[in-house]
Amino acid sequence: MKHVSISMDTLEAKGCVFKGNDGVLEVMQGNTMFMKGLRRASLYILQGEAKKSEAMVAESGDSDMDLTQVWHSRLGHVELKGINELAKKGCFGKDKVSSLKFCEDCVFGKTHKVSFGQAQHVTKEKLDYVHSDLWGSPNVPLSLGKFQYFLTSTDDWSRKVWIYFLKTKDEAFDAFVLWKKMVEV
Repeated sequence: MKHVSISMDTLEAKGCVFKGNDGVLEVMQGNTMFMKGLRRASLYILQGEAKKSEAMVAESGDSDMDLTQVWHSRLGHVELKGINELAKKGCFGKDKVSSLKFCEDCVFGKTHKVSFGQAQHVTKEKLDYVHSDLWGSPNVPLSLGKFQYFLTSTDDWSRKVWIYFLKTKDEAFDAFVLWKKMVEV
C-alpha cells in the first residue's frame, strides 16, 4: 500500500474544505468531493487517488450551458441530439439543456478507422510471393513429437501451405533453406 502525506495547509491553500462525520473525512473543493478518508485509530486513511473529475462539477456556476456540459461529460460525451432526447423524457429533472461548447476530450477521443490500401503485389505464377510465419512459444506444452514451434510458408498464387515442425526457434532459418531448395526443384 502506498502512503502519501498531504499537508492540510496545502489543501486549504487550494480552496479545499474538510468535512468529517462517523469516521469518514471528505475533502471538498467547491461542490466536488475529490478525496475521502476512513478513520483508523487516530488517522484518516485516504481511499483511492486524489483526482478531480470534470464530469462531476460545472466549470463556472450553474448556468444552463454548464449543466449541459456536465451531462455531456457524465454520459460519456454523448452528442447534443442524445442529451435533447433525454431532456424530453425528463431525465434531467429541472435542468435545462442548451448548446454544447467545444469539448477538447471529444476531439482527442475521436477515433478513425485507418483503411488499408490495395495490396501492391500481383502474383502471376507459383512462388512469386510467399508468406512465411514462425509460430509457437516457450510457454506452451511440447507436442507429442517434442516440438514447440512450427514454420509455415504459403504460396500467394496457389495458396499451397508447407509446415515445418521445429524444436527450437533457431531451426527456422535451416527449415526455410530446406523449403526453398525443395520448391526450386
